[in-house]
Amino acid sequence: MITYIIIGLTVFISYIAFSNDNIIRKGIFSPYIIDKEKDWKRFVTHGFLHADINHLVFNMISLYFFGPFVEKSFGYQFNEMGPFVYLFFYITSIIAASIFGFFKQKENQRYLALGASGAISAVVFASIIFDPINKIYIFFIRFGIPAYIFGPVYLLISGFLAKKGGGGIAHDAHFFGALYGMLFIIVAFPGAIANFIKMIANQ
Repeated sequence: MITYIIIGLTVFISYIAFSNDNIIRKGIFSPYIIDKEKDWKRFVTHGFLHADINHLVFNMISLYFFGPFVEKSFGYQFNEMGPFVYLFFYITSIIAASIFGFFKQKENQRYLALGASGAISAVVFASIIFDPINKIYIFFIRFGIPAYIFGPVYLLISGFLAKKGGGGIAHDAHFFGALYGMLFIIVAFPGAIANFIKMIANQ
């Protein structure tokens, strides 16, 4: 349920912002403005804004496929508090994915970023810890890739592209969002790593 609320809210805000530059200006992730003006809300608001319809659709489709499973897992662990812990996880994922970019770019007036990609990476990697033998399908690949293989490959590519820079994509947010997603699950779910290893060994 929380996943669908997040999707609906993100689509609504992003769609309105497509034709309202003022919303973008006030919510986009700008390390320079955050540092100089202490406008901390941008750490969160940028996660509900997107550059264009393709950016929005790709992120929300990914959340649609991975979010409900992760949310349900939170429900099993935390019972009636599950939805609230899951929401906390999602919001803090937006923030955690942006921290590296903030310190790296806070003197760069031109650096701007927006989108839920960092949080989506956290959700995807949470699902990988929960179910490492699940098959992950990528749009242009016709066969599923086991999650425990997809994860390391994704991290390597994101880390390389983040170090390389350029391209107009915040690869560092993808990378650190993924790391945060795994770390959160490992801390919040005792036995998650043991179960992760067991599932791979028994497949």
